[in-house]
Amino acid sequence: MELIDFEQYEKDDNARNQTWQNNQVLITKTIDFLVRKFERLPSQIEIAEECGLSRQTINVHLKEFKRCEVVIEDVAQFQFMASKVLGKVMERAMDGDIPASRLSLQVMGLLGRQVGKKSNVENP
Repeated sequence: MELIDFEQYEKDDNARNQTWQNNQVLITKTIDFLVRKFERLPSQIEIAEECGLSRQTINVHLKEFKRCEVVIEDVAQFQFMASKVLGKVMERAMDGDIPASRLSLQVMGLLGRQVGKKSNVENP
């Protein structure tokens, strides 16, 4: 029975994770660049050609990104900051910033209703 070299296994695992993260950053930056260049979402082939990774690698990353630990951590941080961002939007709205007012009303679900449509608020 062959013994497992856990130290080497851990190093290999860390190297794979680092490669995954590097590719994820490269793909993200490439998509951003191509969206700005083409003014549309690029195809997987266009992404692969631009960043130098295989189409298969691009495909795997696009399918797996929601389960990627780094992405999950990033989403958690954005969710954590959402109340702070909404607070700033509301602050600007209260200072008379019309776009911020519109955004805050949309977030609260109070903007975009059609005239004459029933609402939860009774008219006096």
